[in-house]
Amino acid sequence: MTPRLKAYITIVVILFLFFAPAPKNKPSLQAFVSSADACPFKCVRCTSWDPDAWPRTCLAYECDAECEAGDPGGGGGNQPPSISHSLTCTQNGLNSWRIGSLSLNLTASDPQGQSIIISGGVNGTPFACPSGQTTCAIPLPEGSGLASYKVDSATGLSASGSAFFYLDTTTPQISGSANGSSGTNGWYTTQTLVNALPPMLYPASLRLK
Repeated sequence: MTPRLKAYITIVVILFLFFAPAPKNKPSLQAFVSSADACPFKCVRCTSWDPDAWPRTCLAYECDAECEAGDPGGGGGNQPPSISHSLTCTQNGLNSWRIGSLSLNLTASDPQGQSIIISGGVNGTPFACPSGQTTCAIPLPEGSGLASYKVDSATGLSASGSAFFYLDTTTPQISGSANGSSGTNGWYTTQTLVNALPPMLYPASLRLK
Protein backbone atom coordinates (compact mmCIF):
# COMPACT_ATOMS: atom_id res chain seq x y z
CA MET A 1 0.00 0.00 0.00
CA THR A 2 1.46 3.29 -1.08
CA PRO A 3 1.89 6.18 1.35
CA ARG A 4 -0.56 8.25 -0.70
CA LEU A 5 -3.24 5.58 -0.34
CA LYS A 6 -2.64 5.30 3.39
CA ALA A 7 -3.04 9.06 3.78
CA TYR A 8 -6.28 8.99 1.77
CA ILE A 9 -7.75 6.20 3.94
CA THR A 10 -6.77 8.04 7.12
CA ILE A 11 -8.54 11.22 5.96
CA VAL A 12 -11.71 9.26 5.08
CA VAL A 13 -11.81 7.60 8.52
CA ILE A 14 -11.37 10.94 10.32
CA LEU A 15 -14.16 12.57 8.30
CA PHE A 16 -16.48 9.62 8.97
CA LEU A 17 -15.90 9.75 12.74
CA PHE A 18 -16.40 13.51 12.81
CA PHE A 19 -19.67 13.65 10.88
CA ALA A 20 -21.26 10.31 11.79
CA PRO A 21 -24.48 10.67 13.90
CA ALA A 22 -24.41 9.51 17.51
CA PRO A 23 -28.07 8.95 18.51
CA LYS A 24 -27.16 7.80 22.02
CA ASN A 25 -25.55 11.10 22.99
CA LYS A 26 -27.50 13.37 25.30
CA PRO A 27 -28.72 16.64 23.78
CA SER A 28 -26.86 19.82 24.49
CA LEU A 29 -29.53 22.08 26.03
CA GLN A 30 -29.31 25.77 25.32
CA ALA A 31 -30.02 28.07 28.27
CA PHE A 32 -32.89 30.54 28.27
CA VAL A 33 -34.55 29.21 25.12
CA SER A 34 -37.89 28.30 26.68
CA SER A 35 -39.95 28.43 29.85
CA ALA A 36 -38.44 25.13 31.02
CA ASP A 37 -35.19 26.69 32.27
CA ALA A 38 -36.08 25.95 35.92
CA CYS A 39 -37.24 22.42 35.08
CA PRO A 40 -35.35 19.44 36.62
CA PHE A 41 -33.15 17.89 33.92
CA LYS A 42 -34.91 14.52 34.05
CA CYS A 43 -38.21 16.24 33.17
CA VAL A 44 -36.92 18.20 30.15
CA ARG A 45 -38.30 17.19 26.74
CA CYS A 46 -36.73 18.60 23.55
CA THR A 47 -39.30 19.79 21.01
CA SER A 48 -36.96 21.05 18.26
CA TRP A 49 -33.46 19.93 17.20
CA ASP A 50 -30.89 21.77 15.10
CA PRO A 51 -30.35 19.41 12.11
CA ASP A 52 -27.01 20.99 11.18
CA ALA A 53 -25.37 21.15 14.62
CA TRP A 54 -22.92 18.69 16.09
CA PRO A 55 -23.01 17.64 18.83
CA ARG A 56 -26.79 17.53 18.78
CA THR A 57 -28.28 20.83 19.95
CA CYS A 58 -31.80 21.39 21.24
CA LEU A 59 -33.34 24.59 19.90
CA ALA A 60 -36.46 24.49 22.09
CA TYR A 61 -37.60 22.32 24.94
CA GLU A 62 -40.42 22.06 27.47
CA CYS A 63 -40.95 20.71 30.97
CA ASP A 64 -43.04 17.54 31.22
CA ALA A 65 -45.86 18.43 33.62
CA GLU A 66 -46.44 14.76 34.47
CA CYS A 67 -42.81 14.13 35.36
CA GLU A 68 -42.02 13.65 39.06
CA ALA A 69 -38.58 14.99 39.82
CA GLY A 70 -38.67 13.61 43.36
CA ASP A 71 -36.93 16.63 44.83
CA PRO A 72 -38.84 19.43 46.62
CA GLY A 73 -35.69 21.56 46.77
CA GLY A 74 -32.26 21.53 48.34
CA GLY A 75 -30.98 18.78 46.03
CA GLY A 76 -30.79 15.03 46.42
CA GLY A 77 -34.46 14.54 47.26
CA ASN A 78 -34.08 16.20 50.68
CA GLN A 79 -37.15 16.86 52.81
CA PRO A 80 -37.55 20.17 54.69
CA PRO A 81 -36.99 20.34 58.45
CA SER A 82 -39.90 20.64 60.88
CA ILE A 83 -40.48 22.91 63.87
CA SER A 84 -43.25 23.15 66.48
CA HIS A 85 -43.94 25.30 69.53
CA SER A 86 -45.70 25.22 72.88
CA LEU A 87 -46.35 27.97 75.43
CA THR A 88 -45.38 26.99 78.97
CA CYS A 89 -46.61 29.08 81.90
CA THR A 90 -46.49 28.65 85.67
CA GLN A 91 -50.03 30.04 86.07
CA ASN A 92 -52.87 30.59 83.62
CA GLY A 93 -55.35 33.44 83.79
CA LEU A 94 -58.61 34.04 81.92
CA ASN A 95 -59.40 34.79 78.27
CA SER A 96 -56.06 33.43 76.98
CA TRP A 97 -54.03 35.59 79.38
CA ARG A 98 -51.17 34.07 81.39
CA ILE A 99 -50.33 35.48 84.81
CA GLY A 100 -47.13 33.57 85.61
CA SER A 101 -43.72 33.18 83.99
CA LEU A 102 -44.24 32.39 80.29
CA SER A 103 -41.83 30.86 77.78
CA LEU A 104 -41.97 29.81 74.14
CA ASN A 105 -40.65 26.25 73.79
CA LEU A 106 -39.43 25.27 70.31
CA THR A 107 -38.64 21.78 69.02
CA ALA A 108 -37.12 21.18 65.57
CA SER A 109 -35.63 18.30 63.59
CA ASP A 110 -34.25 17.49 60.15
CA PRO A 111 -35.34 14.27 58.35
CA GLN A 112 -31.85 13.80 56.91
CA GLY A 113 -30.18 14.24 60.30
CA GLN A 114 -28.40 17.41 59.17
CA SER A 115 -27.49 20.21 61.56
CA ILE A 116 -30.09 22.92 62.14
CA ILE A 117 -30.30 26.46 63.50
CA ILE A 118 -33.39 27.80 65.31
CA SER A 119 -33.99 31.55 65.22
CA GLY A 120 -36.82 34.07 65.28
CA GLY A 121 -38.11 37.23 66.90
CA VAL A 122 -40.41 38.38 69.71
CA ASN A 123 -42.26 41.60 68.88
CA GLY A 124 -39.49 42.43 66.42
CA THR A 125 -36.60 41.62 68.77
CA PRO A 126 -34.51 38.83 67.19
CA PHE A 127 -33.25 35.73 68.97
CA ALA A 128 -31.09 32.77 67.94
CA CYS A 129 -30.58 29.42 69.66
CA PRO A 130 -27.16 27.71 69.74
CA SER A 131 -26.28 26.07 66.41
CA GLY A 132 -27.23 22.39 66.25
CA GLN A 133 -29.60 22.59 69.22
CA THR A 134 -32.96 20.88 68.54
CA THR A 135 -34.87 22.43 71.46
CA CYS A 136 -34.95 25.99 72.69
CA ALA A 137 -36.89 27.95 75.36
CA ILE A 138 -37.43 31.69 74.90
CA PRO A 139 -38.79 33.75 77.86
CA LEU A 140 -41.61 36.06 76.78
CA PRO A 141 -42.08 39.65 77.97
CA GLU A 142 -45.02 41.29 79.71
CA GLY A 143 -47.95 42.30 77.52
CA SER A 144 -49.40 40.91 74.32
CA GLY A 145 -47.40 40.17 71.21
CA LEU A 146 -46.29 37.87 68.43
CA ALA A 147 -43.40 35.42 68.49
CA SER A 148 -42.15 34.18 65.11
CA TYR A 149 -39.69 31.33 64.69
CA LYS A 150 -37.77 29.52 61.96
CA VAL A 151 -35.50 26.50 61.52
CA ASP A 152 -32.78 26.38 58.84
CA SER A 153 -31.21 23.08 57.82
CA ALA A 154 -27.75 22.46 56.41
CA THR A 155 -29.56 21.12 53.32
CA GLY A 156 -30.64 24.68 52.50
CA LEU A 157 -34.30 24.03 53.36
CA SER A 158 -36.26 25.75 56.14
CA ALA A 159 -39.60 25.87 57.98
CA SER A 160 -41.26 28.56 60.08
CA GLY A 161 -44.23 29.40 62.29
CA SER A 162 -45.58 31.92 64.80
CA ALA A 163 -47.54 32.20 68.04
CA PHE A 164 -49.51 34.98 69.76
CA PHE A 165 -49.10 35.42 73.52
CA TYR A 166 -50.77 37.41 76.31
CA LEU A 167 -48.93 37.89 79.61
CA ASP A 168 -49.79 40.01 82.67
CA THR A 169 -47.86 39.33 85.88
CA THR A 170 -48.63 42.67 87.56
CA THR A 171 -51.17 42.43 90.39
CA PRO A 172 -53.95 45.02 90.01
CA GLN A 173 -54.04 47.77 92.68
CA ILE A 174 -56.96 49.76 94.09
CA SER A 175 -57.33 52.55 96.64
CA GLY A 176 -60.37 54.24 98.15
CA SER A 177 -61.73 56.75 100.60
CA ALA A 178 -65.04 57.29 102.44
CA ASN A 179 -66.73 60.67 102.95
CA GLY A 180 -69.25 60.99 105.75
CA SER A 181 -69.77 61.64 109.45
CA SER A 182 -67.97 59.03 111.51
CA GLY A 183 -69.62 57.35 114.45
CA THR A 184 -68.04 54.68 116.63
CA ASN A 185 -66.61 51.26 115.87
CA GLY A 186 -66.14 52.14 112.17
CA TRP A 187 -69.75 53.13 111.61
CA TYR A 188 -70.86 56.25 109.76
CA THR A 189 -73.85 58.23 110.97
CA THR A 190 -74.65 60.00 107.69
CA GLN A 191 -74.96 59.00 104.06
CA THR A 192 -71.45 58.03 102.96
CA LEU A 193 -69.74 58.07 99.57
CA VAL A 194 -66.89 55.61 98.95
CA ASN A 195 -64.49 56.46 96.11
CA ALA A 196 -62.45 53.60 94.61
CA LEU A 197 -59.63 54.47 92.20
CA PRO A 198 -57.67 51.78 90.33
CA PRO A 199 -54.32 53.09 89.02
CA MET A 200 -54.52 54.70 85.56
CA LEU A 201 -58.29 54.11 85.40
CA TYR A 202 -61.32 56.32 85.88
CA PRO A 203 -62.59 56.35 89.49
CA ALA A 204 -65.54 54.22 90.49
CA SER A 205 -67.94 55.44 93.18
CA LEU A 206 -70.10 53.45 95.58
CA ARG A 207 -72.80 55.18 97.62
CA LEU A 208 -73.63 53.63 100.98
CA LYS A 209 -76.54 54.33 103.30
